[in-house]
Formats: sequence, structure tokens, C-alpha cells
Amino acid sequence: MVVLDLRSGRYSALNPVGALVWSRVRDGASRHAVVEELHQQFDVPPARIDRDVESILSKLELDRLIIPVQRSVRHDRVPIVTTSTGESPLPKSTESWATSVQTLSGVEQEAGRTTMNRASLDVIWTMVAFMMLVYVDLMMKVFGFPCLYDFLNNRTPSSRPADATVLRRIIDAVDRAASAYPKRAWCLQRSAVCVWLLRRRGIPADLVLGVRTFPFEAHAWAELAGRVINDTTSYIKRLLVLDRI
Repeated sequence: MVVLDLRSGRYSALNPVGALVWSRVRDGASRHAVVEELHQQFDVPPARIDRDVESILSKLELDRLIIPVQRSVRHDRVPIVTTSTGESPLPKSTESWATSVQTLSGVEQEAGRTTMNRASLDVIWTMVAFMMLVYVDLMMKVFGFPCLYDFLNNRTPSSRPADATVLRRIIDAVDRAASAYPKRAWCLQRSAVCVWLLRRRGIPADLVLGVRTFPFEAHAWAELAGRVINDTTSYIKRLLVLDRI
């Protein structure tokens, strides 16, 4: 089992025993009940089972994936087990960033209505993609993964046919911007920018989060109508999809 913490963007991989403990705790079982169930399934001394369960629960609590009942009423502790994608507003500081980036994107849209040649449009799209790489980078550092999650979830366009030329230009623009970026632009950063630019054009692309359990690896890519558009399909097929944003 793989658990994704939407607040931090961290993945946790659980082996079969850890997955069983997680599922029982999630359903409200007590620590004693979990130990009893494991004792019935495995021919292992109760003391070892008790010790292993305590170790698993301690690790889950340390990662804030579970919260003891007696502490959950505190206002500074919030539940971790959530897949909520509610319409929560962006922090004010990110709104100003979004406004400035969207204004630049407006320049790109105006340019598309003129007789500018293809090279000029490619330069503008690359500039917009570069600005968005900076924006997503800062968003993740300052506000974390949940802010990016809400930012994309709150910007789902109306569906319209995707122009193959526009699709290719946007993907190429993100690749050029990533190659010029002063540090490595990770797959999540690049794919989020690609999805945002496509949605700005009314193309309903999805940001997909996936993992490979062994050896463990997390990855993100962009899809359009279930088709991978910015990565290698053969590689993606080996991954387990966790979520589509």
C-alpha cells in the first residue's frame, strides 16, 4: 500500500503487515484489537507482534498520518487521512503571484491574434513557461504541495478539442524553459506547468501522480483524455496511479 499525504506531498510505502495495521486503524480499531488480529493470522510470539505494531504506529504518528484519539481534539492537530479537493482559496500572497503570471499569459493570448511568426510565439510561450516554473517552485517551497493541489483543482477548463500544433508547442515550450532553468525542474514542477498552460488554452489536461512500489519511486506526468503527453508511455505503464488532478 502507498499512502499520499496531500498536505506535504510525501509518499509512505507500507508492506502487507503495515497495510493491514493502517486499514484497521483507519476503520477505528484499537491497538489491542490490531494486535489480536495479527496474532490470529501469524504464528509469531505475541510480544513480538505487540512490539512491531507499536513500531508501525509510532512511525505513522511521527509522520502525522494518524492521530491518537485523546489528542485529536487539539486545534493545532488536524487529520491527515484526507483526499479532500474542496474549493479552498489560495493564500493572499500566492494570489498576487497568480495575477502577475496570468497577466503575462494574457500577453501570449494577444500575440496569438496577431500576425507574429512562429518563432516569436515560441519565445513568448517559453517565457510564460519559465515564469510558471518559478511560480510553482516558490509555491511549493513557501506553501507546500496542498497549495499546488488546490491551484490546479480550482482551474478546470471547459472541454474543447485540442489542437495538435498548440499541444506540441506548449510541451516544447515547457521543455525549453526547463532546460534554461537555473536548477533542475522536477517532473512535478514541469508537468504542473504543462497542465496549467494547456488549461489556459481550454484544453482539459490532467496532472497525474504515480509511484513504483519496488524499488520505490514517485513520478508525475501530464495526460490528455487518458493519453500521456509529456513522458514515455512504456515507462508510465510500470507505475501505480495514485491521483489525477
